Amino acid sequence: MIDIDGNKYKTIEIGNQIWLAENLRVTHFKNGDPVPIIEEDKEWKEAGNEKSPASCVFQNKAANGKIYGTLYNYSTVIDSRGLAPEGWHIPTDQEWKELELFLGKSDAGIKLKATDGWHRKQNGTNESGFNGLPGGDRSWNGYSDSDELKIFGKWYSADINQIGGVQLTWDSNRLTYCSTNTEGGGQYIRCIKNK
Repeated sequence: MIDIDGNKYKTIEIGNQIWLAENLRVTHFKNGDPVPIIEEDKEWKEAGNEKSPASCVFQNKAANGKIYGTLYNYSTVIDSRGLAPEGWHIPTDQEWKELELFLGKSDAGIKLKATDGWHRKQNGTNESGFNGLPGGDRSWNGYSDSDELKIFGKWYSADINQIGGVQLTWDSNRLTYCSTNTEGGGQYIRCIKNK
């Protein structure tokens, strides 16, 4: 799959679903408008309060963007200009649950986690090909704690008012649901192909 910026992504079929095998890193909406890149904590917090789009890479380090992709706030996710490339969308709660069920629920997380990069070498098998990486997140106030890197990865659900998204953590074999992140926080996006 190729996004509007020309970024190429690997894809993987898991059960009856086709997923990106890496996190989205697009910097433009589908109509060509740029997604604002916000580095300063204060400005990130203001974007959340004003419900305006924002994106960044973890701790504003380009190297992290190459590895983990881009963090987006929820206003970017729901923006009418659309973020997911043509033919793809941000997964719903139901689609995440279908993925989890297909992979065996209790050990779905270990099958989704990458085989390298996790804290204390608590890596996954990546049996699914999803290649889930521990890229941390960005809090509603703009802060990104370096201790979060290699500890967990969080991905949006299109239904944020219900579960908010999903996460993988270094110390669990499960895929868990995270409703603690506010709409001003930043998480990753893993797109799923339209049926």
